[in-house]
Amino acid sequence: NWNSDEVESSRADRDEGSQSLSSFPKPQIVALLDGRRPDRLAPAPVVIPRATIRKASVVQDVVPLERVFLPRNQPAAIFNHKVAPFVGLSVRGILWMQGESDADSPEYYLRAFRHLVDMFNEMFEPVDGKLVLVVSQLPPYLYNGLNAFGLAAFNEMLAHACHRVPARAGLVTVYDLSPAFLDRDYYCAALSPYAKREIGRRMSIIARGLIQGDDLPSSAPQPVSMERVGNKWMIDLSPPAVKGHGLQLRQGDSVLKGFSICDANRVFIKAAARVLYGVRVLVWHDEIEDPLSLTYAFSAFNSEANLFGADGIPVLPFRFDLEPSSYLAPMVWADCDRLTDFTWKQPLSRDSLRSKKKDWPGINPLWDITSGRGKLHLTEEVQGYGSADIRLDYWNADDRPPVIDAVVSHASAYPPLDLSAYTGIELTLLNPDHQSKTIQLLLEDANGVVFESPPASVEDAFRQQTLVWGREKLAIDMSRVTRLAFRLIDPAGRGSLVFIRVNFPYRPEEE
Repeated sequence: NWNSDEVESSRADRDEGSQSLSSFPKPQIVALLDGRRPDRLAPAPVVIPRATIRKASVVQDVVPLERVFLPRNQPAAIFNHKVAPFVGLSVRGILWMQGESDADSPEYYLRAFRHLVDMFNEMFEPVDGKLVLVVSQLPPYLYNGLNAFGLAAFNEMLAHACHRVPARAGLVTVYDLSPAFLDRDYYCAALSPYAKREIGRRMSIIARGLIQGDDLPSSAPQPVSMERVGNKWMIDLSPPAVKGHGLQLRQGDSVLKGFSICDANRVFIKAAARVLYGVRVLVWHDEIEDPLSLTYAFSAFNSEANLFGADGIPVLPFRFDLEPSSYLAPMVWADCDRLTDFTWKQPLSRDSLRSKKKDWPGINPLWDITSGRGKLHLTEEVQGYGSADIRLDYWNADDRPPVIDAVVSHASAYPPLDLSAYTGIELTLLNPDHQSKTIQLLLEDANGVVFESPPASVEDAFRQQTLVWGREKLAIDMSRVTRLAFRLIDPAGRGSLVFIRVNFPYRPEEE
């Protein structure tokens, strides 16, 4: 009888003199013990109520522990409150969107998750004999103590777990969704972005595929085979991802992004990529003749990755191997196709909900005019590598030259920048007003060393031009760059300039 007498007596002790309310079937706190149910021969969980719940709060007898927990944070409190009352029910599947407390411990989480799914199989009666499990990856977030690839490693573990747990499991990717959260005056909810409806839609697609089968997707699109063709990688993805309309880019994009590639030195650099006939992906770098490995969207913040399956679900982030490597940190600003992005200027103190509002993440500039007078906006006529270009309109440049800074110091950019693998810095631009002008490259490293290049000439010509600054002339520590900016000098005073792309050329080291 589920020990209703104990519950009623506990309720009487707590609410003596209150109005009489039924204890069942209201949600209740329970203790999950290893025992035997009278209707089962094999050992199975037994649910014993410990206290009753009013409304949606979690009220629990405090268990003597060395660590002091709030009632809602008592070990197993939420599980006992929300899950255990349904033990013994017949279910078809479970939607799983885990918390973030174990983001720094993927190996531990994998072991614990397998045991949890084992317990789910014991607690419930799967309709078709095997539980269906739909798992959501963690969304982008700046976790204290994790580097640019810590969250990527955790999400990679979740993809691996879907092949290891005793269930028909599928994974949902969410890295493309906005990290924006509900703005409240008294706490920061950045850990809980409000883009939940789309996550639910994707979970429903995967759940249908796991249950119905046929040609429906049973997980986010993921690579199933890779082949070297000369200096290029050819990638095949899971069949449901290429059905119908096939592989596609994010709406409005024309260039496939998010891939990086490496040679024998194991330093990953941005790669070129192309979708072939909607069914395969070709990845390469013009200067790498012998590519050894590649990654896709492998970083905590990978919003520029834009490859989707036919069902509208983003392709699973992945890396080809686990060899020790230097992975490519996010540099979204370099393509000059957006002015703002969702960033963290500073880490939230101890991931506290009550951090100062000025430190909260949000939409912030990727490029900023830090000196002089001017205005930045996106062009409608695209000239370069992306869906837009940045146009600088300036005035009084003869008196106070404008300076445009790439915002590389935000915490979510994981400063300082390590550009030591590259042979220099290139700026591709367009001079629409046919006025001769010059540009200086401004750099600073973590030691406070400042570098200002000699002025480089911008020709009076309406065509793309590329200015190059070789590494041998950049007299700073290129492995610890904290500032990257350009100063425009125009004797005419007023004019405009279109920034198309900041590129970092790479040349393999000669043996």
